Amino acid sequence: MFTLTDHRYLCYILCILILATVATAPAETDNHGPQILIICSYSQDSSWTEEELQGFMNVYAKGSNEGLNGRPNGGPKEETPSTKPFIEFMALNRYPDDENLRHLLDVFRNRYSGKRLDAVIVFDPPAQFFTLENRKELFSDAYLIFAGLNAFNTANSSKIYGQDNITGVLEKPDVSGTLEIMRTLHPNAREVLVLLDNAKNKNALQESLDEQITSVSNRPGIRVLKIANMSQALHAVRGLNNSSLVLCALQDNPEGATNGTQLWDATQQISSQSSVPVYGLWDFQLGHGIVGGMLQSGQAQGENAAALALKVTKGEKPPAVQNTSATPAFDLQQLKRFGIDEQQLPKNSLVINNRPTVFEQNNSLILSLATMLLSIVLGLVIISALNIRQRSGTQKELKESERKYRELAVQLPQTVFELDSLGNVVFLNQFGLQIFGYRLEDLSPGFSVQRFVALEDKERFERDITQALQGQAQVLECRLQKRDGSTFPAIAYSMPLVKDGKTVGVRGIFLDISERKRTEQALLESEHKFRSLAEQSPVGIYIIQDMSFKYVNPKLAEIFGYSVADFTGLSPKDIILLQDWQNVEESF
Repeated sequence: MFTLTDHRYLCYILCILILATVATAPAETDNHGPQILIICSYSQDSSWTEEELQGFMNVYAKGSNEGLNGRPNGGPKEETPSTKPFIEFMALNRYPDDENLRHLLDVFRNRYSGKRLDAVIVFDPPAQFFTLENRKELFSDAYLIFAGLNAFNTANSSKIYGQDNITGVLEKPDVSGTLEIMRTLHPNAREVLVLLDNAKNKNALQESLDEQITSVSNRPGIRVLKIANMSQALHAVRGLNNSSLVLCALQDNPEGATNGTQLWDATQQISSQSSVPVYGLWDFQLGHGIVGGMLQSGQAQGENAAALALKVTKGEKPPAVQNTSATPAFDLQQLKRFGIDEQQLPKNSLVINNRPTVFEQNNSLILSLATMLLSIVLGLVIISALNIRQRSGTQKELKESERKYRELAVQLPQTVFELDSLGNVVFLNQFGLQIFGYRLEDLSPGFSVQRFVALEDKERFERDITQALQGQAQVLECRLQKRDGSTFPAIAYSMPLVKDGKTVGVRGIFLDISERKRTEQALLESEHKFRSLAEQSPVGIYIIQDMSFKYVNPKLAEIFGYSVADFTGLSPKDIILLQDWQNVEESF
C-alpha cells in the first residue's frame, strides 16, 4: 500500500536527483548570450595554461562588454548577457593515458552533447587532437578556434584549416630570431647545440626549425640533437666547452625529467648542469634557467584566440589562420651569471628579475647622506674661516683654514675631487691619484674629469656635472676607468662649489663599491643555487615569514593541490587542521 510516508520519501528522492543534476551540469548562461567553451590541454596549475587563460579572458571580457553593453543612438543600456565561458582542464600533462581520455570523452558527452555552443576554444595540441577526433559527436555545430597549434605538420594543418568553421592561432617559435640574438651576444661562439624532441612524426615546430636554420646564414655551426631521455640531454650539455651555446627547443619533458609536471622542468635541469648559456623559445622557460631569446608567450596565444572568438560571436568571418609574434625577453640573473651586458640586448626587451640595486632602493637616503657629508666638510671650513676672520681677519689665517681643509681631504680614504666650471680637474687627493694610477704632475691644466669615466657612462656623468654646476647636488652610480684602462663600479657624489655667492665649479667624492658589487653577485649566485636545488627537490620546501608562505617549491604546491602562485601568501593556518594548529603554532 502506498502511504503518505512513502510519498514524502519519494519527494525527498526527487529533490535530491534534481539537485544532483543541477550540480553536475555546466552553469547555463543566458540563451541569448554567446556560448563559449574553453578546453585546456594541461592542468590548472600549468603556468602556460594560466597565461593563455589570462590573455583570453582579458581581451574577451573587454570585447564582450564593448560589443554587448549599451544601445545605438544613445538608447538606454540593457543588462549585458553573461559571457563567462565554460572552462575544462584535461590535465593531459599529468594523465596522458588512454583510460583518462575515455573518461574525459564520457564527461564531455554528459556535459556538452546536444548543447548549443557558438565557439570552442582549444588550447594546445593534446586537446586539439581530442577535439578533432570527437568533433562530429560533441561539437558539430560549434566554430573551432585552435590556439598554440604546432603539433600538426604543414600538410595536415592545411587540411584542418580547409574545413568549415575552423580557425586558429599558429604557434611558430622564432628560432631564427633567437639564433640571431645568440650570435649577437656571443660573437665568439663556435657551436650552437639545439635540443629537440625525438618525435616520430615531424611536426610544424620541427619543420620551422629546419627551415629557419637553413635560411639564416653567417651563424655559428648548428648541431641538432634529438633527445630521447633526460640523461642524454644532461650528458650532452656537460660535455660542452666554453665556445658553445645551447638552444633548448624541447616542447615536452623527456623521460627522466624531475617532477615532469611543469613544461619548464627539463629546461631548469639542463640549465643547472650547463656551464654555458642556455636559450629558449617560450616564456615559460624564462626564470627557469634560460638567458632568454625571442619567446612565444601563452598570454599572446590567449589574446589572439579571444580576438578570433569575438569575431565569431559577432557573426564576422575570421581569417583561416593567425600568427603570433615573439617578444625578446631575458633573465637578469642569467645575464649576470654569464657576464652579458644589458646594453647589448635588443630594443624594447623584457628583462625579469631586474631587482633595483642598493643604490636605487636607497637613492634618497644616499643622496641625503652624501649631501650631509659634504655639507659637514664645507661647514667646518666655513666655521673655521669665520672664526679666523672674527679673530684677526688676516689673509694669512684664511690660507691656514684652506690648508687644513686640504689636509682633511688628502687624508680621506676615498677619492675627493674639485672641478672648474669647464669640468677640468683642479684638485685630486692622494687616495684618488693612487686609485686611478696618476701622478700629481699628470693633472695638467685642461685635464678633463671625463678621463676618469668609462665610455658607457660618459654621457650620464656629463649630465650630472651640468646639473651640479646649476646648483643641484647629484648622485650617480657609474663605472670609472683607471689609467691602465681597467674599470670599477663607483658612486659619484657631486655638489656645486660656491664662492662669493657664485658657482665656480664642482666638489665631490668617488666612492668605490667594488666589494659591495661582489657581495651582491655572490648573493645572487647563492640564491640561484638554492632555487635550483629547491625547484628540483623531490620533497616539499617552504619559507615562512610573518606567518605567511613567502616561498614554496613546486613539489610542496603539488602535494597540497595548489599552484605555486596560489600557495604563496597563504598562512600555515590555511592548510593545517584546526585540532592540530595549537600544537603546530608553538613552533612558529
